[in-house]
Amino acid sequence: MPWKKWFIKMSKIDELTIFEIVPYIGTNMVNFGATRAEVCDSMGAAERTSISFQGKLIEDRSYMNVAYTGKEDGVVDHIGFGRQMINVHLSGVKIFQAKSMDVLRELSKIDPEPKEFMNSIVFMKLGISLAGFLDDEDDDKAMAVFIRGKWDPKLPRMSSVHF
Repeated sequence: MPWKKWFIKMSKIDELTIFEIVPYIGTNMVNFGATRAEVCDSMGAAERTSISFQGKLIEDRSYMNVAYTGKEDGVVDHIGFGRQMINVHLSGVKIFQAKSMDVLRELSKIDPEPKEFMNSIVFMKLGISLAGFLDDEDDDKAMAVFIRGKWDPKLPRMSSVHF
């Protein structure tokens, strides 16, 4: 049955999937360092794949993506979420459900030294960056979960910010 093979390979991710962020580890669904096969086992097949300008493999599932350190044999080093992924949480903070300033204030209680870089807010202690939260533009909101050291080279160019 050809449809059965297609059905099994579908993504297990949609906009209602719950993602709990664990700083510098990953999420409840995928961890940094996971192989492509491990991600597929946990989250189902990617809906789309592409290669970034840096030569990294990127897999898209619903309104989120997973990037790898290389093309075919890399491991996860980036997890990104669009605003449509309404159930992304970090330490009880509902990233895309609460108002922008409430999210920034709550996260600042956990990481009191957020930084701003090119209109993104980077929480170094939490291993996340948020875009679209400063101007409260819902259509522009996104979140990236990153590995330790990812933003370190840019630290000298970042500004401190308080909420």
